[in-house]
Amino acid sequence: MNKMDQKSFSLRENAAKGKSGGFTLIELLVVVLIIGILAAVALPQYNLVVAKTRISAMIPLLRSIQQAQERYYLANGEFATDIHDLDVSCAAYGTGNKENWCYLNKTGNATAHLDEGWYIVGSDNRVPGVRLYYFYWVGGSSARCYAVDGDSEEFANRVCQNLSGLSEPSSRVNGANVYQLW
Repeated sequence: MNKMDQKSFSLRENAAKGKSGGFTLIELLVVVLIIGILAAVALPQYNLVVAKTRISAMIPLLRSIQQAQERYYLANGEFATDIHDLDVSCAAYGTGNKENWCYLNKTGNATAHLDEGWYIVGSDNRVPGVRLYYFYWVGGSSARCYAVDGDSEEFANRVCQNLSGLSEPSSRVNGANVYQLW
């Protein structure tokens, strides 16, 4: 008897005994349950990695703006106060106001230790509650990740923790947890 005949014989024999060659409903439910548990564990971690990647993608733009500001400072003796004065395009993120990504501001009372400098406030609407602040002054710079109060504060804290490598915020400013990046 060849292998095909043996297989069909065995299926006929099982069918005669009331057994089928398929899966039982319980077996299928167990498989679906296992897949569901794996998805429930993996999805939050996946969302965190995606958010971190989106925020990390902004860091090269920060450095480009810093270099453009340095060139502007050398040419004009002062920092630019409008992003449009620099030779950097922020079109992918939006420009011009606090709601959008490329927003320049001169350092003021909130950053009094930075007498002559500027900062950028950055955000990505796809990552709620996370803001990047990049401070620059002649001779130095620092970057911070802010987890802003709100509905998504817990997720924003996880993104900033993951980005900075810190388990606790460096400080708290205006209700936001601040994580020092560099």
